[in-house]
Amino acid sequence: MYVAFPGDVLLRLLRLSVLPLITASIVAAIGGVDLLLAGRLGRRAFIYYMVTTVIAEIEGIILVFLIRPGSVGTPTDLARAPPKRVFYIADAVMDIIRCAPRWLRSALFEHQRGGKAPYREDGCFSRAQDKQAYACRSKKN
Repeated sequence: MYVAFPGDVLLRLLRLSVLPLITASIVAAIGGVDLLLAGRLGRRAFIYYMVTTVIAEIEGIILVFLIRPGSVGTPTDLARAPPKRVFYIADAVMDIIRCAPRWLRSALFEHQRGGKAPYREDGCFSRAQDKQAYACRSKKN
């Protein structure tokens, strides 16, 4: 995890710079086009955006009614929930440094956390791949 950290930060910064570069190139391209052609192109792009947005909203509403997310869980499932995560200082510092989001739009909708294995108070940690299996640190090992 500590070795991958600088590469992760570099990739996040590169991904963060992609959207402004694309936007600047589109604005520069439209600036060199005839005003009438730019108006038609803008109108078509806006209509396309609105139609695809409405289709996505309708599809989302239909899927929510069909799947009904959140209605399956029972209160007994909460008792089997994995233990809460304990963070260390190194993880907190890396989370602060890793403030650049993976994508620009994800900065508005997501919360990033460190990926270290969570330790419980009894010295055990749960692996993300198998939540039922626990490995404990032994004082004699």
